[in-house]
Amino acid sequence: MLSFFLVFSVNGQVIQQNSFFEQLNNPQFSNPKEAATKIKTWTNDLKVGLDKILLQETLVSREINRGYERLSMACDQLLKNKDKLEVQDEPKLKKLELSFEGRNKFLSERKVLIEKQILSLENEIVEIQRKQNCNFLGLADDSIQCQISVFKKNLIALMKNFTEKYYELIQRRYKSYASLIGKSRDKCLRYEFIEKLEQTDQEYLVPYERNTYMLLEKLVSVTARL
Repeated sequence: MLSFFLVFSVNGQVIQQNSFFEQLNNPQFSNPKEAATKIKTWTNDLKVGLDKILLQETLVSREINRGYERLSMACDQLLKNKDKLEVQDEPKLKKLELSFEGRNKFLSERKVLIEKQILSLENEIVEIQRKQNCNFLGLADDSIQCQISVFKKNLIALMKNFTEKYYELIQRRYKSYASLIGKSRDKCLRYEFIEKLEQTDQEYLVPYERNTYMLLEKLVSVTARL
């Protein structure tokens, strides 16, 4: 189950952030048609990038779940045969459990922060829609300002959808961690396995989670400035 972590790249950026954000920080359009074309490209590029992040997290969660299912079957057989492992080191196991719980809580708090910022942007775009005479369909003959408003609305929708799905996958992963700790307490899974899992999560996935959150923060920031 740990094999996937070892090839999981936290440095490979699925979105070319510098180029993407440079263009968004100061969008330049000569006419509404050009605005519509560029905005469509930017929206598609962002969606592809966010989908890749979701795919990577999905693969990680799937690998962990498969590993848990295999271990669970082995544990059931072990307990059936009354062939338990030696008593586990409960203080160390508890420390690992608290480590996972702390990370999960921290990520949940970040999710709440991002959702509040996205909600604020949603409320803002509703007000813009009320003030502007825009159809919000992204038609090429709309004014440039209307095109930007459409783009802003699309960015908000992408961020909202991504945030919900991404953190749902993370919650699922941390539930699997908790279940594995339970198996260790049943004396059918060695403490050293949980320790290795915790170390690998810290080395490979925590930095990736941090980078993803920073990406969301940048998206919220640049959307607010449009």
